[in-house]
Amino acid sequence: MSDANVPEDEVRAKLKSEVLPARWPELRYQFARGALFFVRATEDLLDVAEAIAKDQRARIEELLENGGLRRATDDDARALEAAPDARLQFVIVQPWVVAQIL
Repeated sequence: MSDANVPEDEVRAKLKSEVLPARWPELRYQFARGALFFVRATEDLLDVAEAIAKDQRARIEELLENGGLRRATDDDARALEAAPDARLQFVIVQPWVVAQIL
């Protein structure tokens, strides 16, 4: 999260206001720098982003273990290059970009 001084009860509202739509070309740089993570479609993007922002390690580890959250792969990049009009949404939780394919 870019503002470390945001009270915890306001974290979700701040994140919600920062969720933006995107297409793959807009996120390609984040992938190249290793900062892009994908949230599985069955997970709530805001719930995952909030867990990261609040450093809820147990929840993040659970998501990583069950595939609810994963680092973007070369296969993801190739698939999205082939479908540049695919719709995504993302939020920045510094230093990460957390995205979901819609």
